[in-house]
Amino acid sequence: RIGNLLVPNDNYCKFEDWLMPILERMVDEQDTQGVRWTPSRMIARLGKEINNPESICYWAQKVLGATGGALGGCHRGCHRVPPLSQNNIPVLSPALTDGSLGDMIFFHSYKRPGLVLDIVEDLRLINTQAIFAHKTGMIILGGGLVKHHIANANLMVRGPRVGEGAWRGAGGSPRCLPAQRNGADFSVYVNTAQEFDGSDSGARPDEAVSWGKIRVDATPVKVYADASLVFPLLVAETFARSADAFAVPAGTP
Repeated sequence: RIGNLLVPNDNYCKFEDWLMPILERMVDEQDTQGVRWTPSRMIARLGKEINNPESICYWAQKVLGATGGALGGCHRGCHRVPPLSQNNIPVLSPALTDGSLGDMIFFHSYKRPGLVLDIVEDLRLINTQAIFAHKTGMIILGGGLVKHHIANANLMVRGPRVGEGAWRGAGGSPRCLPAQRNGADFSVYVNTAQEFDGSDSGARPDEAVSWGKIRVDATPVKVYADASLVFPLLVAETFARSADAFAVPAGTP
């Protein structure tokens, strides 16, 4: 989180020097190869260009030998599309242009206009993943746009506008269509926002239940704390305890 860091101004100059050639190549690929960029595809591209194992975006796009797969909530692969990254871990950012990255995109647009980022495709991606997942869970650090965007995806239900017809097999037979979402099954909020300020950030889990963003039979939790301090402790007591069980042995292809 940028608020926890001291960033010398020179770092922004280095960031610009690194990013501008990438934006230039992205426009080239858009114009010559018909690449349709979305925020998640751009983040995957930046992860590849970073080429640093300390980066989450690097691992999200890293090629581990897989060349395709299912993208969407269905674990059986009923919705097959070209993967955003070989690990099939799209990093979604509905406010990609908010911040230094957006500044650089703005500056570059005067040097070479024309780069298009399709936010609608990413919107469909996050919503359909929630709709067709058998279970969903939310760990929301902080508030604002990200909190609402994730919770709102869990509000969506399968119906005539998101029909079954697009989710059938080659012979027209239905394929693993789960029940309607109607809210996340598991939810953890970590933020310091208060309900009385009237913001979405301060809205408690019971507000999300009233909208259908969290299931009525769920047991959500809100932790009133600074996420950058508390989240590492939560990970240490949960996911990290089982890390060895998911480790890939050295030398595994």
